[in-house]
Amino acid sequence: MVIFGWGRGISALDYFGDAGTLGTIPVILVYMATNLALPVFMLRHHRDQFRPIRHLVVPVAGTLFMLLPLWGLIQPGQSWPFNIFPYVALAVLVIAALYGATIARRDPELAQHIGAYMADD
Repeated sequence: MVIFGWGRGISALDYFGDAGTLGTIPVILVYMATNLALPVFMLRHHRDQFRPIRHLVVPVAGTLFMLLPLWGLIQPGQSWPFNIFPYVALAVLVIAALYGATIARRDPELAQHIGAYMADD
């Protein structure tokens, strides 16, 4: 509320609607990247279990289906604050990537540790 509502008299309902819209952009991008990573992962690590429909067609279709909602969120010509949401989401993703790269550089075995922690939970 501080960033988008400071001194503008934005109601709580509008603020949370705007925040939900802003938060949807990175979620869609991560969803799409995860979908596209599945066929690569399966072909590299589990080629014998690879099923074209399950591991290629469905993830690519899921990614394609998300393009329309993503375009609705990032299309040019929207009113404020929606016109800055793509840039805010991009900045957050860049900062997260830089943070991840910095942490991974400090501990090169981090990827294996994270995978082990996630599997244990």
